Amino acid sequence: MARKRIHMRKIKQILELHFEKGLTQRQIASITKTSRPAVKEYIDKIASLGIDWLNIKAMSDTELLRLIAPQKKTSERKQRLIENIEATYHELSQKSMTRMLLWEEYCRNEPQPYGYSQYCLHLDTWIKENKSLRCIIEHKPGAEMYVDYSGLKLPFYPTDENKPEYAEVFVAILGYSQKTYVRALASQDSLDTQDATIRAFGYFEGAPVTIVPDNMKTAVTKACKYEPIVNRSFEELASHYGAVVVPARPGASRDKALVENAVRNIQRRIIRRIRNIRCKSVCELNSVIAPLLADYNNRSFQKMPQSRNSLWNEVERKTLTPLPPLPYEPRVVVPSILVSPQCHVKCDSHKYSVPYRFCGKRVDLLYTALTVEMRYEGERIAFHMRKREPGITSIEEHEHPAQKWYKSLTAANALRWAGANGPYVLKCAQRIIERSVTEIQGCRSVMGILKLKDKYSQGRVDVACRLALRENQTSYQRVKAILERGLDKVFMETESMQQELPLHDNIRGASAYA
Repeated sequence: MARKRIHMRKIKQILELHFEKGLTQRQIASITKTSRPAVKEYIDKIASLGIDWLNIKAMSDTELLRLIAPQKKTSERKQRLIENIEATYHELSQKSMTRMLLWEEYCRNEPQPYGYSQYCLHLDTWIKENKSLRCIIEHKPGAEMYVDYSGLKLPFYPTDENKPEYAEVFVAILGYSQKTYVRALASQDSLDTQDATIRAFGYFEGAPVTIVPDNMKTAVTKACKYEPIVNRSFEELASHYGAVVVPARPGASRDKALVENAVRNIQRRIIRRIRNIRCKSVCELNSVIAPLLADYNNRSFQKMPQSRNSLWNEVERKTLTPLPPLPYEPRVVVPSILVSPQCHVKCDSHKYSVPYRFCGKRVDLLYTALTVEMRYEGERIAFHMRKREPGITSIEEHEHPAQKWYKSLTAANALRWAGANGPYVLKCAQRIIERSVTEIQGCRSVMGILKLKDKYSQGRVDVACRLALRENQTSYQRVKAILERGLDKVFMETESMQQELPLHDNIRGASAYA
């Protein structure tokens, strides 16, 4: 109809000329360049409603349009589609879900389904009307620092061969001034990420209130739209500088639009410019990046006379939290590690000792590039220098008395302990160790003999060893058998009787039979 092609401003002009000026329909059509039937239709429509012109004049365009051209009643099948369209939209966001599959399910449950193209049209219209709004994020000075890694890597050549290694590119940007920090790193591991973040604080000469990382594992243990779990190591770093970590929502690139744009700019203005420079190390790459980064931050914005550096220096610099006197030492925190029965904790391929009283308990492992420490309920219980090669590092103070005793079980110590228990015990111990295949085997036999004094007296053990020596059967089992059978007592009684015989001329010694 004609009215659909006429703007609301012209419709109001037609009604004003008729009700206020009293012009004829033909005159109105000539002035407004509108057909006379169209003018008649609008005037008759308003007249039929019986509404006063002053009330009509006070109406908005939407209200007037509703009077002139009332909306058609939505059909029942369209109403049913609209009622379920929000749930359909959320289903569509799931992985591997397609519109075709959702349409097929819709057709099975709808008695009068729309065709596929009409179904998609209604879905797109709803998305456009309900999901097109975006919130303008206002960045306050000193409030946020966004961090991310560039997808492009930088090659470097540590040897003369044409086989490059690749460095990661770390990017940090302040929310208000958009001052940017860039650093090449050997890897994206936790220690390198922390080191780059600390250097970014130094470059900005202060720390922000909030650090907004992308969902990288070195900063976020578990990504979640509502309650993400921040990596313990990265959280401790932020706490040292008085900041908090608020990760960007997964799949919501608008949360970190600044750093995404900064990454693109860095790729164009820095990474691509040094693509043909042959550096030998990551350190060389950073020396090449530095002047280009300074130029980037000093360049004026396209639509603003200021540069990133000038905004930072004039406004944002003084709003950042001052840096602490001592910089944070990058460290990795591995929580709740079970201490082994040997009282050691493994880091990389090396094992480090902890005090024996923490055996079987769970401790936190913290390691830096040079050191390893263990904490229990926040208290440091062990500290070691970090070693990368396989092996074991133990401190004597950490050992249980039984462990210390076992380590002290040597032939020399066994003989020394045996000598303190009698001369025959010492001789028996010497004979056992000499005949043993291994030192530890002989030491264990000697310790078994020494242990017998707990049940029998020290004197009896010495006599038993004397008998074992006479029989040339020096072993723990033989000495034990002599004691169990009481042969040492019999021997002592016999020897005592011989010593009590009186001296007489008829009694001759062994010399008489020589």
